[in-house]
Parts: sequence; C-alpha cells; structure tokens
Amino acid sequence: MNEDYNLSQLFLHSDWEPDPGTVPIEFQACISYFLKCLAAQFQRHQATLNLTPFQQYLLARLVDLVDYQVFPSDKNIGPCILERPEYINRVLLHLADTMTYERLLPDKAASQVSKTYDLLKSFLLDKAQDISYHDQTYLWHSFEVTDKFAHFYLMAKSTSPPGL
Repeated sequence: MNEDYNLSQLFLHSDWEPDPGTVPIEFQACISYFLKCLAAQFQRHQATLNLTPFQQYLLARLVDLVDYQVFPSDKNIGPCILERPEYINRVLLHLADTMTYERLLPDKAASQVSKTYDLLKSFLLDKAQDISYHDQTYLWHSFEVTDKFAHFYLMAKSTSPPGL
C-alpha cells in the first residue's frame, strides 16, 4: 500500500447543500437514478423463510397495522408481535430499571460523551504502534462522523418453555 495515501481525502465533512432551485432537473434525475441503483446493491438478500405462504401473508399484514408492533427476538428465532400499547409499556418499564439505565440531563450526557471521546483518543494514542496505518486512519475518522440516524429498539427475550 502507498503510505502517502491519505484516506481522509475521501471524507470532507460539510453541512452545505445547494439551493434546490439552482440544481438542473437533469442532474437531479441522474443523482436520483444513481442513488436508486446504489441502494439496490446494498439490499439484504432474502433468507429462506420458515413460514408458510399464509403465515408470510399474515405477518406482512400485521407489520402494516398501527395497532401492533412487530420486532425481532433476541435469538433470531423469528418475529415477535405485541399490541403497540403493550410494547410501549414494556419499553418504558425496561428503561425505568435504574440498575441498568440512568437518565442523564443534557449537560451530563455531553460530559459523558466528552469523557468517552477522551478515553478512546487516549487509547488510540497509547496503542498506535499496535494498530495499522489504515486502521488508525479509519478510527480517527470515526471521531468526525456522527450517526444522524441512531436508533433504539427493544428485543423480546425468548425463553424455552419447560420441558423443551
């Protein structure tokens, strides 16, 4: 590998967006088509389902209903379905467990993020000799990127019935 190569050349952070009225419609169409083709390359491959066609039909209808929440189980044994109010109650009950979670005020949350950043930065500096140049470049770049789409969801804990 060429050590002069700087991976950060590919990542120029910017919040700038052009005024939509100044972008030619042909360019918008090209970008839209490009993004559609690109997204198609990152589609998950459909796994072989262990559901009958009728069960697949019912599951698809349940996913569309707003009265129910369909979500994965923790051992990937299939989907779980709960009425939405029950799902919300269980999420709130889970989050209320003070042995697991602590509600942070914005200032304390920002402080924790800062401390975590400092710990990771210190780790990367201390272990620099053990981490390849490209891995270091990737890890340092990760400090610059924030996930605008962070998600929180609950998984149902699946347990075997007695005797199985």
